[in-house]
Amino acid sequence: MFVLLEFVFLLILWTILVPILVASLPVIIALYLLRKIEAIARSRTSSALPIRREDVLWLMPTTENQQIISGVLEVDGYLPLDDFRKTVLERLVNKTDAKGRNKIYPEVSMHIEPGLFDYYWQPDLEFNISEHVSRYEGNPISNSDHLRQIIGLHVSKPFANKKKSPWEFMLIPHVNEFGNQKTVLLFRLSHAISDGSSLAYFLINVLADSPPNQGVIVKKTFTQTQKVLFYMKGLWYLPMVYIKIFVHSNDNNQIHRSKLSTEKKVYWTKPLPLQLLKTVKTDLKSTINDILVGCFAKALNDHLNRDQNDLKTDTVSAVFAVDTRSNVEQAKIFRNHVAGVIAPLPNSGASTHDYISKSKRCFDQIKQVGAPISLYFGWRFMSFLLPVALLKFFVHHMVNKTTLCISNLIGPQYSITLCNLPIECVNFWPPPTGNEAMGVSFCSYDECIRMGVLADSNALDDGDELISLFEENVSALEESVTV
Repeated sequence: MFVLLEFVFLLILWTILVPILVASLPVIIALYLLRKIEAIARSRTSSALPIRREDVLWLMPTTENQQIISGVLEVDGYLPLDDFRKTVLERLVNKTDAKGRNKIYPEVSMHIEPGLFDYYWQPDLEFNISEHVSRYEGNPISNSDHLRQIIGLHVSKPFANKKKSPWEFMLIPHVNEFGNQKTVLLFRLSHAISDGSSLAYFLINVLADSPPNQGVIVKKTFTQTQKVLFYMKGLWYLPMVYIKIFVHSNDNNQIHRSKLSTEKKVYWTKPLPLQLLKTVKTDLKSTINDILVGCFAKALNDHLNRDQNDLKTDTVSAVFAVDTRSNVEQAKIFRNHVAGVIAPLPNSGASTHDYISKSKRCFDQIKQVGAPISLYFGWRFMSFLLPVALLKFFVHHMVNKTTLCISNLIGPQYSITLCNLPIECVNFWPPPTGNEAMGVSFCSYDECIRMGVLADSNALDDGDELISLFEENVSALEESVTV
């Protein structure tokens, strides 16, 4: 009965939408032609490239949230600045296709400029690698807290020079508590250039010394028929998916109610065994993502309610970044294929397993209607049709209802090197959007997984406690593992 009602409801929605779309065709065609003419003119006069429609969504920074992806690679040893600059020039800035004709990553030597009808990547005629790759020159790093403070201060900054491509690497040499020399490579890149998956593919398979095309994005390769059916389902459910987002209520919790600042704090867990999560995944017939989100939801809920004895009433929802690529080939260039799916986090349960079960039910429902594809199609169409100011209004209207964003990246399950130095740690932080106060990541590497948290300094009063609670929840799963 429910399926029949759902079908009728969607049929009514499409009966309303189709005439509107048909009536909009002259506007759509006119916009397409105007943008095409402008793109041809700018290409011939200044070699500018029009920004892709799916990338326009990330031209909406606010003072508090800059939409910059950030993260760290830590290598064992001292990484010389000059050697690393040469590596970046070779493997990123000047990297070309197999025929040696076209740059694979042209955006990294271009900056964004607005045109009359579109935005463009404009070549930086005075490109200088030293403006993008630097070394930390402050006081020597004294401990891990000092290192986190330095990273937090740096990831809070916007890119100052708008005439330069919005990306950078910064080397932070330090000696750890055991007296061993390490170098943290802090990377930052505007989300308008790339999403996390293609950035991760570059870091692991291009920048690092590892063999190419291994291990960063595990994806099933769909047949053409499967892709068509998948896209048709996403398109069919599109109106209902967007209606659910529009009627989604605002979060009610102390983090969401906080007035944001411009300062961020960063946290990350110790490496947690991936094999444990794989075993629990089999026992619970769930996914690793279900488990991680369940463990985090319980940790966050316990953190928010640690001083309360009453029933827990906080509501927390998140924008989940979902990669819509159908194969790894699509990650070999910088591009945004991510869809932001809004979903509530569980806010009650007797155990971690209860939180995991609720997370699984939520994600199963999202998969059932193909919500990521629906959202990707919808936002791409709106980014084509609407000016950025109006698009920003709609995006922030939806995102501002949520407290945080969550992203999950699969790295290689073997050790790799950078400039012949072993990479010991990989971690990143997805950028919050609008009024979101936190960005949370799960990143696996070398049979371990870490959670990273980027939080506004006004929103999360004790990030170390949240990290500890998450680690405890993951460790507690070992007691339930089937031997």
